[in-house]
Amino acid sequence: MGKASCGSPPAFAIGRALIAAGVEHRFPGCVASLVGRRKRLSETVSEDFLSQRESPAEFASFERTSGASIGTVAVIGGGIAGMQAALDLARAGFRVLLVEEGPAVGGRMVQLDKTFPTNDCSMCTISPRLVELERHPNIELYPDSEVLGLEGEPGAFRLRLRRKPRFVDLNRCNGCGDCVDTCPVILPNEFEGFLGVRKAIWKPYPQAVPRAMAISKRGEPPCAQACPAGVQVQGYVALAAMGRWAEAYALIRKRNPFVSTCGRICHHPCELACNRAQVDDPLAIQAIKRSLADWYGDRRAAGEDPAPAPRGAVDPRKPKIAVVGGGPAGLTAARDLALMGYPVTVLEGSDQLGGVLAQAIPEFRLPRHRLQQDLADILAAGFEVRLNFRWGQDFTLEDLRREGFLAVFLATGCPEPLRLTTDSEGRPLPGLDLGGITTGLSFLREVKAGRLTELCGKVVVIGGGNVAIDAARTALRLGAREVELVCLESWQEMPAYSWEVRAAVEEGVQLSCGWGPAAFWGRNGNVEVAEFRRCVRVWDDAGRFAPSFTEERYRTPADYVIVAIGQRFQKGPFLADPVFAKGDGLLRVDPLTLQTQIPWVFAGGDLVTGPRSVVEAVAQGHQAAESIDRFCRGLDLREGRSNDKPSSAKLPDRLVPRKSRVPIHVRKFGGPGDFDESEQTLPTAAAQAEASRCLACGDCSRCMACVEACQAGAVIHEMIAEEIVVDVGAVILAPGVEPVDPTCRPEFGFGQFTNVVTSVQVERMLSASGPTGGHLRRPSDGASPRRVAWIQCVGSRDLAAGEPYCSSVCCMYAVKQALVAVEHDPNLEATIFYQDLRAFGKGFEGFVRRAQATGRITFRAGSVAAVKEKPGSKDLVLRVLTEEGKPAEEVYDLVVLSVGLRPSPSGVEVAKRLGIRVGPTGFPQTTIEEPVSTSRPGVFVAGAFREVVDIPEAVTSASAAAAKVMAFLRDAERRPARPVQHREWRSVETEPPRIGVFVCRCGANIARVVSVADIVSYAATLPGVVYTEENVYTCSTDTQERIKKLIADYRLNRIVVASCSPRTHEPLFRQTLREAGLNPYLLEMANIRDQCSWVHYDCPEAATQKAKSLVRAAVFKVAQLRPIGEMIVPLTKSVLVVGGGIAGLVAADSLAAQGIQVVLVEKTNHLGGLLRKKHFLPGGRDPERLLNTFVGRVCANPWVEVLTGCLVESVAGHVGKFRVLLNRGGERLERGGGAIIVASGAQPYLPT
Repeated sequence: MGKASCGSPPAFAIGRALIAAGVEHRFPGCVASLVGRRKRLSETVSEDFLSQRESPAEFASFERTSGASIGTVAVIGGGIAGMQAALDLARAGFRVLLVEEGPAVGGRMVQLDKTFPTNDCSMCTISPRLVELERHPNIELYPDSEVLGLEGEPGAFRLRLRRKPRFVDLNRCNGCGDCVDTCPVILPNEFEGFLGVRKAIWKPYPQAVPRAMAISKRGEPPCAQACPAGVQVQGYVALAAMGRWAEAYALIRKRNPFVSTCGRICHHPCELACNRAQVDDPLAIQAIKRSLADWYGDRRAAGEDPAPAPRGAVDPRKPKIAVVGGGPAGLTAARDLALMGYPVTVLEGSDQLGGVLAQAIPEFRLPRHRLQQDLADILAAGFEVRLNFRWGQDFTLEDLRREGFLAVFLATGCPEPLRLTTDSEGRPLPGLDLGGITTGLSFLREVKAGRLTELCGKVVVIGGGNVAIDAARTALRLGAREVELVCLESWQEMPAYSWEVRAAVEEGVQLSCGWGPAAFWGRNGNVEVAEFRRCVRVWDDAGRFAPSFTEERYRTPADYVIVAIGQRFQKGPFLADPVFAKGDGLLRVDPLTLQTQIPWVFAGGDLVTGPRSVVEAVAQGHQAAESIDRFCRGLDLREGRSNDKPSSAKLPDRLVPRKSRVPIHVRKFGGPGDFDESEQTLPTAAAQAEASRCLACGDCSRCMACVEACQAGAVIHEMIAEEIVVDVGAVILAPGVEPVDPTCRPEFGFGQFTNVVTSVQVERMLSASGPTGGHLRRPSDGASPRRVAWIQCVGSRDLAAGEPYCSSVCCMYAVKQALVAVEHDPNLEATIFYQDLRAFGKGFEGFVRRAQATGRITFRAGSVAAVKEKPGSKDLVLRVLTEEGKPAEEVYDLVVLSVGLRPSPSGVEVAKRLGIRVGPTGFPQTTIEEPVSTSRPGVFVAGAFREVVDIPEAVTSASAAAAKVMAFLRDAERRPARPVQHREWRSVETEPPRIGVFVCRCGANIARVVSVADIVSYAATLPGVVYTEENVYTCSTDTQERIKKLIADYRLNRIVVASCSPRTHEPLFRQTLREAGLNPYLLEMANIRDQCSWVHYDCPEAATQKAKSLVRAAVFKVAQLRPIGEMIVPLTKSVLVVGGGIAGLVAADSLAAQGIQVVLVEKTNHLGGLLRKKHFLPGGRDPERLLNTFVGRVCANPWVEVLTGCLVESVAGHVGKFRVLLNRGGERLERGGGAIIVASGAQPYLPT
């Protein structure tokens, strides 16, 4: 992309200080700036980018013709460019809305270890800006926000935003991290290039702003979405994987009180929905649940109670509720309502609670003591139970009403088995009156009650559902010689669960599928033969039950026949109740509220749905309880409720290693009398291992552990997205760029070979706060590599990858990474394979020479053909060309792909929503004349999203965009976003020194070399020191708040910070003292990073001793400091610009546009500098036209005095009030200025 000097940043720096008459300046202040233009090598595809440059007329400046402009600016993108633009504007008095799509600002720069070519610590450079950004009263942060559109006219826009739910209250969260500690979900950390892990609730990096945590959610976990009861499956699985059994059990019980029961007999739809099945096998969720339940039950049997059941307390002000039916639906509703404080009475028609679970489910599937475990937990909620109290016989609905129950929930189930009455032709079925024929439920109830203990002969079971399978397996255990199950359906169509059918077959049950009963024959009143007809189809084309038969017949001996073809609700004795007036089989209710046609009567479970699973009955119990609570409180029963499912989280887009499902042992059937459980419970270790296979598809598991851990009450999982509209005068677009996907070059093996990594991952490895603590490591084994290869131009200058331009920074960041790596490890050898080395910036060539001078970094011109993995060692074989041009193979321990950069798709989408034009590569269209102006007046662009640039240029363009906004909104009213509170400084003159010493680890930048703990201990022995502390990052916002608190708690009156350079951090700490009520000059810094850990990185002991000396000196010096008052001086409201080239012209023009008086001094008799000698510009532009445009504007501007043929003789005065003596052809002139911009240009190099 062609590149033009912005020109405006130095002008803005002055404009900020001189923005209005009478503005006061506090020392220390501005410094003189040197402005120049950096030349970039021409691109092989520059035409592609130059085609994006439209004619200047289309990008002409815009002036409003009516109405006042709005003094609020939206900056979109929280990277270094967005931050700089926001700070520049805020310092100038504008209200700024900083919109960031992620949870924290900082962009790509916070991921970097160092910045080239100075190798300054990236985090140390940006951290003071982060703190200022959060503190500044004129800046409002909008994290987790996306742009929806921009309406209105320049100067009076309406910006539409969507604030995504963060699920953490920014105002309440103090960043303590308790929630992170308790969160069980471990996810790959995208901030660490997926080399490290993080929790579902997290902060991207320690100094992140905002400092509040954020919860990431990718949609509803499919397992939880599939659970009818709404159990947070991923949550309890995550807790189980961490070994937090009691919490996991309690989480299941919260939504499904039948934990042990469903751990055995649930149809586990969660497993069918599990995304893990797309990789290998679905998670054994039911087995994990069962293991949890048995662990809890065994502990409780031993006298412990690791997860006490929740107990309700009756609120006497609440009305009475009746629940008719003690099965899963009724007991769930009763428990929920009791925990809400309602006095609840359960009316059960039999002599025990549990419904069919207690009466009919065989012992080998659900042992009685395991069901009792669930019932005990449910009863702990505290509600009344009346057994043997039958609806229709002992009471009616009106009886309940008269007894004072305000609402009734009917959950009697379908206890009546369906009976065979006719054959397929509707004729009475012969032989139904013979002895030995019974129904499935009746048979199972007799066995469960102990009234039927043995069978002999052959048993024929009719039916293909779960009751039929239970009956068949039970008959075998009672001693039946042979059991045959006959059903209409084919094996694949059988409604019974497939795993239950397989278990029955394995135990010896014979299946005869595709037959329907025709007649029964017997002798002496007992059945002996069952006759069946061939069924060829069970369902019609509309999916309705309509069996179709042929004349083919089949007879089989039968000593007993068990008919298990379904259940129903017997309405007979209840028809007097009006609730059934419109019923035609099952009870009709509102599907959302479960309310019947009688407003105070609700119904659910099998009574409404027909025979379903336990977990579905539990779901209806919850649904009814919520409706009854709303009904009793007079609330709308439907508001905010829906049966619609939220979007389901997809399989995570990352490499998932295959891992086999833990096998579940099924005990072999022992023959008659064997009623022990057949499927065995997973041992806790196996269950924990199985739980660790979870992919955490939804990120957050909704386990709610963070809610319980947060003492501030900041975690709010119910947050929803909101759309807001804000009025702004202008917009700066700075969403940054993203790395190109390295898989665009599959021949390099990224994603296939573990030890092929990207440059982003290497940045995180080299970072002191990264996953490897600042050391380069092989991901395969964690070993230090000896030979490392960097491959350049991956996805950059690559037509095949769709990125035809040079990403500009890749050459230099590869040199930086190699240089840092060899400095960290004296045994490491680095090789950089490059196309051509582009070291075009200030200090870049010297940086490359410094790398070459190490003797351990080799630069190899040419490309790598392919990367392969050496079998067995994980080493990498590179196919390259030798210096002689011959193909060869070289072995390396680690390969780094220097990936290019591109506009992110989200950034391009935002640009389109703002209504600005973008070029074919996604960058906004700008012009040489207006490099930060877009095609839409009032919308400006900055940073790498304008064109890929390094950090200094990103900052430059940000200030340029801010300067353009200042000129554009020159007349707008400027009001702070929030009031500034000035705190009086505490008087300490009479106090003895009470010194606090804070020693920074700087991640590991300092701690890797210097023994920080020794420094802290030593500082505590120094006179006057009353408090010492070690910090991971002393410059973080959390630590700044902590320092303020400690100043108050310990009455500290002087502070020593032992960290990095005062050049970047002293203003930050001074502001902290100011906000704590201390004079800001009672501070001393010891630079133990630059002067100890960096220069003595190979001598830890000497570095530590030197650091102690620096800290001692700082402590003795700060003890002698006295409070200093700040000097207030008036500013001269003008700027002197030295140099009349294009940079000086643009600076003068920008300042004048902001209403600042400018004196432009040029030593020659003509303006224009070197641009006058240019004959053409990239893209065929006319340099004379460009020059004449700016010269004409400057010379015609009444705010600019142009002095040509003029030399600077001397400069006197001080910041804010300089006096400059000029010589113009022998004539002495004196001009004043609040600041000076030096833009004197450069001369061509003449080789000698």
